[in-house]
Amino acid sequence: MTVMTVSDSNKVEEEFTEAKNNWELEKLYVDLSSAKGKGLTPVEKKFLRGLLCGFSPAEIANIVYQSRSSSTVRVYLSNGLYKYIEEMLSNQAGYSIKVKNWSRVTHLLEKAGYKKVLLEIEATSNQINQINTNNIKQTDFAAMKSVQTQDWGEAVDVSIFHGRTTELAQITEWIVQEHCRLVVLLGMGGIGKTALSVKLAEQIKDKFEYVIWRCLGTSPSPGGDATRTGISFGDTQPPGSGNPPAAPQFLPEGNPPPNCSLLHRSASTLYLGPPPDIFLNQLIKILLPTQQTKDLEVVDGTISQLIDCLRSSRCLIVLDNFDSILSSEYTSDLDIYPTSSASHSSINNSSVFYLPQIRYRPGYEGYGELIRRVADSQHQSCFVLTSREKPPEISAFQGEKLPTRCLKLTGLSNAESMEILKLKGVTYFQEESKILIDWYAGNPLFLKLIATAIQELFGGNIYEFLEQGTRVFGDIRAILDQQFSRLSSLEKLIMYWLSLNQDLGSIRKLQTEIIPRVPQRLLLEAIELLQKRSLIERQASRFRQTPVLIEYVAERLIEDNFKLMQEKPSSLLMSYSIFEAQMKNYIRDMRLGTEI
Repeated sequence: MTVMTVSDSNKVEEEFTEAKNNWELEKLYVDLSSAKGKGLTPVEKKFLRGLLCGFSPAEIANIVYQSRSSSTVRVYLSNGLYKYIEEMLSNQAGYSIKVKNWSRVTHLLEKAGYKKVLLEIEATSNQINQINTNNIKQTDFAAMKSVQTQDWGEAVDVSIFHGRTTELAQITEWIVQEHCRLVVLLGMGGIGKTALSVKLAEQIKDKFEYVIWRCLGTSPSPGGDATRTGISFGDTQPPGSGNPPAAPQFLPEGNPPPNCSLLHRSASTLYLGPPPDIFLNQLIKILLPTQQTKDLEVVDGTISQLIDCLRSSRCLIVLDNFDSILSSEYTSDLDIYPTSSASHSSINNSSVFYLPQIRYRPGYEGYGELIRRVADSQHQSCFVLTSREKPPEISAFQGEKLPTRCLKLTGLSNAESMEILKLKGVTYFQEESKILIDWYAGNPLFLKLIATAIQELFGGNIYEFLEQGTRVFGDIRAILDQQFSRLSSLEKLIMYWLSLNQDLGSIRKLQTEIIPRVPQRLLLEAIELLQKRSLIERQASRFRQTPVLIEYVAERLIEDNFKLMQEKPSSLLMSYSIFEAQMKNYIRDMRLGTEI
């Protein structure tokens, strides 16, 4: 091992002095000494300056000792400097930071604010003057930003945005004050998840070095221009109706958005975001633009590389329409529904009902591992997901005091909903508009769509629309069709019974009254799934559906019952006697709810 001589010591301060031109050396010495517990030695300072100048341990050894052996330098770094730097940065950040190798030192210290900021100003003589800005705060390196990168993808315009003040404040607190690593915005189609995610990102973007917004699923909008306005109250891309999705095919080129998969549907075409390996490599290239990165086909390795980026830089990454890469596999209703002859019997064999869980589409399972690692790993960044269905990994990680949080969006308030009607130009009286808003539960997209229909079909008169009686049609029907088509037969059965008899709000009463009888375990699992799909809401001790969903489900039951009878006369979703009794309850409740 090479030994440091006295003459070497006298020359310590003469080497790598150019480091002081770009780095706050004195402050760095002081902060590292504090982490060490005593002052840095001259040799430690020299090696630190060498690293700050971009030299590797081998290059430092060659310059200092004229030796190809870097063992002395590596020992000093591993046993000393690296540990002091890790201690100092971890204390500042509030979580563990590791150096790992010499090349990360300058990157970490620059992010921590120890590099001088140089502004170039063009003088009249065409000379460039460099101004050293020494008054930058150094105490909180998480708040320091070098060149900020923002990539908004196909984010919608939220220049006009009403409501969601409480939700924005809550999510901002989770992310900025409580440093949550994963936030999930849940809600049924049209409730406003997309617009809220964009508004949120715009409000807190200055807290991050990188802001990336991506949509994982796009489809032709049945609402047309009604869903693509600058007035942001709700979701902006309602999916069309269709059959259960087939396995996606990835199309790297062509008409679809870049790196999207294409799903063929009977009524529309759905484009999916890129498979996880491609998406992860795209993220790495954005977060490490100056480094030569090689695309990795192994998802686990790429996720590890991404986690390193999330630790070294403060990143906000929003993934919209996450439910588009989720699916539920189920068998045909004809194979599952019990026949009417068995309607009154107790079903002891749970295999009669097939209850699939929410899972990822084939080829997209890597997103699940990504979400798990983001939620479970220590880092200073945040992922925000918007979804109609809760991803399967979330329940294990979420909690009021944990770094993973979920927010289920409900409808807008009456005052906020009135703004939609006002901007749409429909004619209304206070009482009529309140009935309309209550019927669609303040769903912003539904209100925009129905306001357009009222304008075009009823001359803008809400009273005439309410008088004709039909509330679910056109684009709203298409949106609900798409979400309802993902349900298993047991989930549909529960939705039918809840819609036709709204007194069956509790689990215990539902289990007693539902026909055919369903085992308690399956009933609990199905209700939990319906909650995860944002199709039922718990109010006090009861589960409820929104009025528009109640009417839709009742209409579906009538249609499906008739269709099943035509195809297989011995099979009915409900026997005639039960169906007639439940329809009387439904009609009575609807009349009470719509009297003006």
